[in-house]
Amino acid sequence: MKSLALRLLPAIVLALVASSCASVPKASIQADAQAKVFETRPDKCGLYVYRNEILGAAVSMKVDLDGKLLGSTASKTFLFAWLDPGDHTLLSHAEHDSQLVIDAKAGTLVFIWQEV
Repeated sequence: MKSLALRLLPAIVLALVASSCASVPKASIQADAQAKVFETRPDKCGLYVYRNEILGAAVSMKVDLDGKLLGSTASKTFLFAWLDPGDHTLLSHAEHDSQLVIDAKAGTLVFIWQEV
């Protein structure tokens, strides 16, 4: 009986972790596909904030852009926004907040990797 419980323990832990994973609102399939074309605009800078880790999957992270909520990320998700050229401040909220100033240039894309 005890050996059966020990064999099932990893499966139980995995099920608990998977069920507690962070969930964030996601775009439609069409909007997601369009964002992954990685097109540029001559008058704007495209900003991608992405998380590609599996560790920390249970943690969602709020992201502010220029003092306003851009959205929240979870494991294997991304946020996208068009920026006017110039400096912009990105603030990532987690156990410790992290701030980054972005020099947005028209006609370019900026990719920010966010990690828990």
